[in-house]
Amino acid sequence: MTSWTSFKDLLKLSESVILGRNHELFPDFESMLRKQQGNFYAILKNPEKDSKYRDLLKKAVKEPVQIPGWQTAQTLPASLVNEACILSDMYNLDELVALSLLVHGEEQAPIYPGLKRGLISVLLYYDAKYSQSTALKLIVQAERGVHWTYSLTDDVLNFLTQYTNQLFESGLFERLLDVHSEFTVTKEMELLSTNQALGPPRHRRQLMDYIKKTRMSIADIIFSRAAQRGLSLAQTLRLIDYLSEVEPDKEGQPSGEMSNVILLLALLYAFDLSVIHRHDEGEELAKDLPIVKDKSYVSEISKVLDRSGKTWKNPGYQGLAQLAWATTLAALRSIPEKAEDRFRQEFEQDEHFVDLALANKAFVAISELIKNNSLLILEEFYIKRLHYLLTDLIVLMPLKIKELRNKAEETARTLIVYEQEGLVPPAHLPQHFENLLEAIASVYNEDPLDLNLCLEFWYSSDYHGPQRNNARQMALNKFVRLAGDLLPPSLYIPYTRMLGSLANSPRAAHYVFNLLKQNGVGQASTVSWDHFFSTLARYLANLRQETFPVQDTVYRQRGTAIGGITAQEMVGFQEILRLTRIVASHDDVARVSLAENPVWTPLVTFLGLVTCSVPLLLKADLLKALSAFAKSRDIASTLWYYVEMAQVIPTAPSTSKFPQRGIHTDLEEVESRSEEYPVSRGFLELLNALVEVDVPLHLGAPNRTPGIDPYVKFVVESVLMKSHSRAYKKSSDKWQICELAVKFLHKLLMRYEPAVGDIQHRERDAPQQPGYSVLVAMLQDSPLLKMILYLIEESVRHFDEYVDFPERKACERTALSCLNIFNRCIQMQEIFLEMVRSEGSSLRVTSLGTLLLGVNQRTNRPDHMLKIAKFVSYGSEYMPDHAVEAASILAFVASIPSAQQQLLALFTEEPNDVIIRHGIVEILDDAFENEEQGRKVKLCLLKMLQQGVNLPHPSLVHFLLGFSIQKPLQKSQLQNPGVYGTPKNCLHSLLNILDENLKGLVDAAVVMEGYKLLHVILSHGTMSYPVLRFLKGNLRNFLVRHGEALPFSASPTMEQQNSTAHLLLCIAIDIRVSSLRGSTSQAQKLASVIFTSERTVDIADGEAGQRRDAGISNLLSRTFASITGMPFVSRPRVLALLDSVDVSQLAVPIPELELFDLGQLQSLLKECEMPSEDGGPSVVNVRHLQRRVERELSALEGTMALAQRQAIMQEFKIILKYSIEANGVSRLFGYPLAN
Repeated sequence: MTSWTSFKDLLKLSESVILGRNHELFPDFESMLRKQQGNFYAILKNPEKDSKYRDLLKKAVKEPVQIPGWQTAQTLPASLVNEACILSDMYNLDELVALSLLVHGEEQAPIYPGLKRGLISVLLYYDAKYSQSTALKLIVQAERGVHWTYSLTDDVLNFLTQYTNQLFESGLFERLLDVHSEFTVTKEMELLSTNQALGPPRHRRQLMDYIKKTRMSIADIIFSRAAQRGLSLAQTLRLIDYLSEVEPDKEGQPSGEMSNVILLLALLYAFDLSVIHRHDEGEELAKDLPIVKDKSYVSEISKVLDRSGKTWKNPGYQGLAQLAWATTLAALRSIPEKAEDRFRQEFEQDEHFVDLALANKAFVAISELIKNNSLLILEEFYIKRLHYLLTDLIVLMPLKIKELRNKAEETARTLIVYEQEGLVPPAHLPQHFENLLEAIASVYNEDPLDLNLCLEFWYSSDYHGPQRNNARQMALNKFVRLAGDLLPPSLYIPYTRMLGSLANSPRAAHYVFNLLKQNGVGQASTVSWDHFFSTLARYLANLRQETFPVQDTVYRQRGTAIGGITAQEMVGFQEILRLTRIVASHDDVARVSLAENPVWTPLVTFLGLVTCSVPLLLKADLLKALSAFAKSRDIASTLWYYVEMAQVIPTAPSTSKFPQRGIHTDLEEVESRSEEYPVSRGFLELLNALVEVDVPLHLGAPNRTPGIDPYVKFVVESVLMKSHSRAYKKSSDKWQICELAVKFLHKLLMRYEPAVGDIQHRERDAPQQPGYSVLVAMLQDSPLLKMILYLIEESVRHFDEYVDFPERKACERTALSCLNIFNRCIQMQEIFLEMVRSEGSSLRVTSLGTLLLGVNQRTNRPDHMLKIAKFVSYGSEYMPDHAVEAASILAFVASIPSAQQQLLALFTEEPNDVIIRHGIVEILDDAFENEEQGRKVKLCLLKMLQQGVNLPHPSLVHFLLGFSIQKPLQKSQLQNPGVYGTPKNCLHSLLNILDENLKGLVDAAVVMEGYKLLHVILSHGTMSYPVLRFLKGNLRNFLVRHGEALPFSASPTMEQQNSTAHLLLCIAIDIRVSSLRGSTSQAQKLASVIFTSERTVDIADGEAGQRRDAGISNLLSRTFASITGMPFVSRPRVLALLDSVDVSQLAVPIPELELFDLGQLQSLLKECEMPSEDGGPSVVNVRHLQRRVERELSALEGTMALAQRQAIMQEFKIILKYSIEANGVSRLFGYPLAN
């Protein structure tokens, strides 16, 4: 019988060896895999119930019995036996395994506070299945294959390859498919619901995640095997049979369940021969694939996939399989002549299978797969298979592609004839070429992994790669160019959409820019920049002839004729704008060339159309296109001027008899009525892009008070404040608008640095820096502050349900921006408040900490901090970025002495006490996927705990550390988690972190702050004794164990030296306390750790002479020998620690710079200094320094500055590195940088 712990150990060891490349653990790994081989054969299969064991458990209720695996005979509580029987009946599970799960559940109770052991045991049951399947996935992924290779030794690779071969030869593949069909989310959740095994929302979410991830792992095992080694004929037929039974969704398109999509991709990889053109030895590698080795493979698969075979329930899946098989048959022509005869009869069927695939709408299926499965583009080899499928089709079957294009032209002519006659065209005209273009657009539309697969479609004359790839790129580029020649109207939109997706990288965008530029030279191409912008200019001129004078900026009513253009032409305009936006966004050269072209004048044309009566969606696309141009500073400055002059937002008083109208009119009169807000979103995107680059201080002068306050007012008052009271067709629209509005405010705050001049200008009614008004509003009980808090509260309400909802991503981003705003205000408020006081201003502002502790008008309770702290409880698993920001806010408020009673009252209420404390504990314990995120949030929480230790008792930090808030600190009884119901607290997590450091598994900076926190605790007059007693008794003499581990490294880093210093101080405190209390044995143990031998030196062998002759440790050792008269034969640990301290250089040398003046640099560093958080010497505020330099660099737009930008950025990085190193030295040695 295999327990939950064994599967967890298996996964941990697999990750260490395969992902961590820890080859020293390979013998243990090999041994464990051999033991687990039987469990892998029957993966996820439970050991069945046994009446003998059930009788044994029932007997244990009445008398002690010997349970297998237990050391002594014991009696069991009746409740435990009953729960074990229920668990056994639920899963047809061996009673002893069920009992083991419950026992582990009892042990894990401190980690799952608020859950009974039965609910915990169910979690462990599914966790075990997830761990087993994930471990096997890693093992199969690591075997040798044709698509990827892990950086493992040959011994490890050979063993894993042989091991997996044995598993699959023994029927693992069939078992995996059976498990995937039986182990479904619906079945498992129904089972849990029937047996009342579903707990609170988070418990349900965790169960759902385990089940889904287990199914994904099962599918990934099959996928990895198919991609790396191919599938045998029998396995392929079995997979085809399984996929043929997959049901489509309601619309009849491919199913959106990701695990089924992975299995479909596994089938496509089983047919894949792209290794032939990807690898120099591709033909040789292909010969080892079952598709080539098995003589009957091709003929049998052809029979099954032919229409005469079984019809699949999901036509889209069948079409994709047929399309992949067609490209495989075409690729087999690349196999050497001796193999070609075997497939000659099948070659002629490749176009036949393409026709079958088209009948099943294979291209539409590709688009639907991308649309319905967001995870598809997040895995490299998922999206690469679709890339190979489309590119192989284009390269290997050019005549078929040409045939599809010809049919598309025939369809276009038919449509034109019917349109001219005023007739409705037939419903079933072939649109296969259009669907192909749409499929290409879908595959390359997003590239979150930066794979740049779209570059294969662009051929460069300076290409120096393999000849076969050169020819392949030429063929793909030829397809792109020929597809746009003499483009019929029906292909215009899909072709333009495809070009936009193929421009989705800087290099690709430049290729597209040049293509469209060349198309406009000497030919009347409809796909060129000349045609695009001239058409938009004519449309603008036509609209202006029908509208009121421009100076009145009057918007006409919607619903009238749109300048004589059709709905299809309107969609064409939108695709043109999308293409322009993508190219301008990715390519700096293209952006400037487009904006500065005196003929095209896109900025003027786009803004002119924005001020006209055009459909809302078109206007939104115009604004989004303008936002792409705003990425360059010069263009952004021009855009600000154009936006102001066009009065898109009325900012200046008007003498017109007509009311001033603008985008705010669209929002209030049109969008609100239609319950859709594309224009508002577009304008917010434009504002975000503009303030990212440039915020002009004198915008609008002399017609009005200079500045961007009218735009800030519009965003706050017209958009953000009214967002919760408007109706929305899509709930996601509300959060998208709030996200953009809050992000805009955050960007203003990030650009703002408090200055006395702003307060003085306020008194004179002069313009202030952008961001000033936002900061003032956030430091008052203003509507803006209440709105930000409301957004936090609403998002928490959604997140507490632990269910997915359509607007979740936008909601998460909005909440993160709100937290960012709070943190930015916290960073600036101290300086700003001091300025207000020193200037004697009448401005009334309050500390943000006081405001966050105020009463929530919706609940009539001061619970704002509870809502913010909830983001910490969501932890590393769901929203790690939010946890970082929320922890920083919590640390700030928790450092306020007067806030302790209020925070304690709030956080110690049920169930808040469990949620918040355990949320922080989880953060400290968890390993984040993003190590930098984990490092930031852990450092923040550890510093918060350090600051709160010395606050008057009781404080929030005392509660988090596990001390009693009812009794004096010295009377607190600290216990291990679970003992007498003790919940796991931050002290337990701290000690776990430090213990993990002995294994080298924790970031050095986190360890340093951990030892510092322990030192701060032990330095506390009343906290030290209970903690020292706990360290000695409950943790196997913690300080002795850690002292014996010194030194942490032969060449310690600065963080490790600080860690050592804090640990030695802790040991010194314990020695002193033990001596004062008469515990001489403990004092002797600790002293012996420091002064006993770190290693023995054999004088007779002359090794003593190999020690350094100079240094503190050598001097002390000689002194010791001279005083005692004893030969020095061993070296105390303290001397080794002294040797590790490098005191040769106590200052960081000033870097040699060519472009920055050193004198001005020193002055700038002095200006950016701030007091250290721990009361030490002043340090450089690196963030402030970075913003100052970036602001100066952004103002350099001349030719020389642009040419030297790379060199300037390199020296800027050197300056930042110097500042960081100097800060470290300042903290370590206690003097400021200026010295």
